[in-house]
Amino acid sequence: MRDKFPSGIFLVYQLFPDSWFGESKAFKDLDDNPKMGPLLRSYDTNEEMKVFVDNGKILMLYKPYISDRSYKLYYSYQGLIGRVTHQFIWEYSKLKVFDWKKDKGIEDILKITLTEKELDYVKSLKIGSLNTLIDLLEYKILQDFRDALNIKDSTSDTISYLKDIEQILNTSKD
Repeated sequence: MRDKFPSGIFLVYQLFPDSWFGESKAFKDLDDNPKMGPLLRSYDTNEEMKVFVDNGKILMLYKPYISDRSYKLYYSYQGLIGRVTHQFIWEYSKLKVFDWKKDKGIEDILKITLTEKELDYVKSLKIGSLNTLIDLLEYKILQDFRDALNIKDSTSDTISYLKDIEQILNTSKD
């Protein structure tokens, strides 16, 4: 999913500190940049948002193997990237730079899957916080997969089950 995030937008959130987004010259700094300005102006909301439409259909094949929590995490992850992409392009067209930390919609999306403590921590970071947030959501998705599969417990349960069967069979022979 991270690869669906427009690279120019992602780069803006990696490079600049939070204090920069509130500055009146933020838009001008980006727009006047000979590399970033043309790239950021080239983004079209309709084109960039197409990648998110029907994106969840791929997961439907794996639905029996994916927990509801993993689904919820995935859609929060997709919602975050989609909303930041959409809002950034929208605000940029109005000669502003979007500050994702001040967006109520993103906060509502994240409250579905993150604790208040996690959200506060990410928001407290002064630079690279969006990247940290994406890493956190990816980590939580992978953790949920690991917990759902929990191969160690499955193996222990299987061994215990086989020992019980063996004991029952040995008892029935006597």
